[in-house]
Amino acid sequence: MQVFKTSLKIVLRSPTYLLLYIVFFGLLGLVLATSVANTQPPMLNEASRVDVRPKVAVIDRDESVVSVAFTEFLAERSTFIVLEDSTKALQDATAQNTAGYIVIIPQGFGERFLDAAKGSTALPQLETVVNYVEAEALLMDLVVNRYLQALHMTAALSPQSSVQEILAQAASAASLQSEVQTAKLIENPSITRASVFYYLWISYPLSLGLIVLSGMIFSTFRQGELRRRNLCAPLSSSKMNMQVALGGASLIFLTWAFMMALSLLPMVGGLEILTANPLAFVLLALAVLIYALVPFSIGFLLSQFGLKEAALNGAANILSLGFSFLSGIFMGGAAFLGETMQAVARVIPAYWYNEAIASLTEGSLSSGTGVLSTYFSSLGIVALFAIAFFSIALLAGKRGSRSAEGGGNPAAEARV
Repeated sequence: MQVFKTSLKIVLRSPTYLLLYIVFFGLLGLVLATSVANTQPPMLNEASRVDVRPKVAVIDRDESVVSVAFTEFLAERSTFIVLEDSTKALQDATAQNTAGYIVIIPQGFGERFLDAAKGSTALPQLETVVNYVEAEALLMDLVVNRYLQALHMTAALSPQSSVQEILAQAASAASLQSEVQTAKLIENPSITRASVFYYLWISYPLSLGLIVLSGMIFSTFRQGELRRRNLCAPLSSSKMNMQVALGGASLIFLTWAFMMALSLLPMVGGLEILTANPLAFVLLALAVLIYALVPFSIGFLLSQFGLKEAALNGAANILSLGFSFLSGIFMGGAAFLGETMQAVARVIPAYWYNEAIASLTEGSLSSGTGVLSTYFSSLGIVALFAIAFFSIALLAGKRGSRSAEGGGNPAAEARV
């Protein structure tokens, strides 16, 4: 097992990559996941709807049937504030934000409004003071306009109706609202947004660390002089390759185990997932393990093209950042990408890893096979990417082994 031990020594000989790419960025994922958890509302699994009640004041200088009905309509939909009809009181209410929306009904407004609805005069205008800092005040301005439009239309269409009937029909029309139902954003309550963010994030350190470290293992054994000495060793090539592969598999497993161990810490909630829904935890762990094969295969591929440590490090940073940005992982999911970017991201393995993780949050695992089919189909595409990269690397390695650098016949190539 000397070759296997040597492959592990190659990894341990570069502690900077282990500590920075694997340990540091893994811990950074915990910090970011904690910040995501702290910025979300307590109920992550449900979309809540709360009716806002802005602070509204009405100065009624008309005191007609129309103005009284209009005031009652606003009072039912707001926190009603009583103000004195004076310039100083209005200024104080505006400056101190006592009332975010103030309506001044001029004298004779009701009578002129009904006459205007019948087409005899122009519509009178209300005086309003809107606090544009608060969204509630803007919404109340829309409610006022909707009521006045309903009142105008009702009076125009029913000129023979009494004032009370017109006001009742207008209030009924202005009160119509769409039915709102609570929608569950995450069917599985144990999988929080913090845990989803962490499992998406760790694809970045996995890509960084495994591309560099696996590439260093294979590029070291590919060096010409070392390869020629290994060919003279009593150990057969098949056994030697098996031990190198075992070293690479150990690298994948140890990196995967470290990331999954971090997920069990309280700030991510992996332990809650494990206890509340073991199947979901197993599927998440499987997705991380399958994705780890992709950067490992890429590192193997790059090493077969002759890339050394510096070039591997540069390629790992470019590819891992590209995967994470283009697939939407840094933004918490591919849903935040535009249609064009989503079409581009489909040729990236990180996108399908993203889809596999997201599928576990979009439905209950016990509700049917829809969630699992989406999960396994996405994860299957990730595995196909790994197989494709590994196959290309094997072909490139076979061609490279015939060169002088790969341990072939230097004198024969010199004559060529």
